[in-house]
Amino acid sequence: MPRRTALSELEWERLLAIPESEEELARDYTFASAELELIRRRRGDANRLGFAVLLAYVRMPGIALGTAEPAPQVLQVVASQVGIRKDLWAEYGRRDETRREHAVELQNALGMRRVTEAIEAELLAALEPIAVQTDKAALIAAAAIELLRSWGVLLPAAGTLDELVSTAMTAGNRMVYAALADALTTEQKRALDGLLRPRADGQGTQLTWLRQSPLKPNSKHI
Repeated sequence: MPRRTALSELEWERLLAIPESEEELARDYTFASAELELIRRRRGDANRLGFAVLLAYVRMPGIALGTAEPAPQVLQVVASQVGIRKDLWAEYGRRDETRREHAVELQNALGMRRVTEAIEAELLAALEPIAVQTDKAALIAAAAIELLRSWGVLLPAAGTLDELVSTAMTAGNRMVYAALADALTTEQKRALDGLLRPRADGQGTQLTWLRQSPLKPNSKHI
């Protein structure tokens, strides 16, 4: 049976979306002098442009572009910044080997890391307090993304992120349930268990009956 996802594919796309406005593009993709120097060390304009685009994606949204095509607005702003024609991307994109080599060089030069089991464990520990405060998956996912970026960790695939968010939500729920249950006496726990026993008339449980009240469900009416 397929695992239930925390967020839909569309929701993940929104969280990892490339900015559209000129202000956001300038904020996220303006290279520092050290980064420009790193770009200039490549041989040939096509390689310089390709390397710069990969660098842009490592910065924001914080992923290794791989063999995917860059968003047009990113290609445009990067090409303008390094003074290279954007149509040279087609030449750069022909060699997957070059892209893989550049990705490794970038990772080493920027001190970026990829997600490991140890990082996943650290992330879950950091997300649990957030998951205790909210059960909104989008907020927990946004926190996970910001944490990984701040740690210099490349974002994994959305499926991996979704699984981590789901795990954090489950842990948060368990902590909330435990905190509520620990405060109850044995007699109170028995009384609550009684709400789950079938009713004498066979119409579900007492809890089911309470939830089907014709009045507005609040503590006063119950």
